[in-house]
Amino acid sequence: DTESLGIRRKNPFHIFSLESEKKYAKEVSEACVANGLQDNATVIFSEAEQTTFKNQVCGRYKKIPSCCPDLIYIDGPMPMSYHNSSKEYIDMNHNEITNITCDVLIIEPILLPGTVMIVDGMTNNSGFIRYNLQRNWISHEDIGADFTVLVASFAILFLENSRTLKAKSA
Repeated sequence: DTESLGIRRKNPFHIFSLESEKKYAKEVSEACVANGLQDNATVIFSEAEQTTFKNQVCGRYKKIPSCCPDLIYIDGPMPMSYHNSSKEYIDMNHNEITNITCDVLIIEPILLPGTVMIVDGMTNNSGFIRYNLQRNWISHEDIGADFTVLVASFAILFLENSRTLKAKSA
């Protein structure tokens, strides 16, 4: 019971999975049902688009859930799924272009201390994210295992968030 812990979370520990391709949205949804996770996980199909962040070409989902995540796992969207206009400076659908995403950079202002972000592979994307984050994050890159972990380490904003951090570590 999160209310008794003093945590302001509508759906604590709920998983949102964003998929930019209907095929993967269907596969993940079926896997959630097969593993009894349908009450704790929501699979969302959201088209991806090519865009810019601070005048740098990248991609993003067109729509993401309204929530304040405490764990973010980045493994997409794939550039081949980006919807582009013919006016784009460069077409990121090309198979030689690595995946660069800005979703987490857009929502960084709402993230709370202790938020954990895992970037699966996509070393170039991890560098882009780390370079463009505005607040303090502790970062560890494991080149051998091909992942990066970041933890939001900025000051605790208010008492409620310190309760959330305590509940996470319990």
